[in-house]
Amino acid sequence: MYVKKSFSKKKLEELADDVLITEKLSPGEESEARKQLSAARRETQSEMTERDRLIAHLLQLKFRLEDYINNKEYDEELTFGYFLKEVPAC
Repeated sequence: MYVKKSFSKKKLEELADDVLITEKLSPGEESEARKQLSAARRETQSEMTERDRLIAHLLQLKFRLEDYINNKEYDEELTFGYFLKEVPAC
C-alpha cells in the first residue's frame, strides 16, 4: 500500500478508526444481525430520559429542515407545519 509521506502515524491510526469493513452475510446471518441491532436500539431507547428524547426529536427536525432548505427544488406540501407534524410527541 502506498502511503504519502505527509501522513503521520497518528493520522493513519485516526483514519483506521473511521474505516468500516463490511462483510457479506448469508440471509440467516443478516436476519440475526438485524434482530441483534433492533434489540440493542430498543435497549438504548428504553434508557433515554424524556429530555434526551426531546433533544433527539428536535435534532431530527433541525436536520430534516436543513436538508429541505439545501434542496434546490421547492415543494408546496413541505411547509414548516408539515415538518412539525412529523416529529413524534414526547
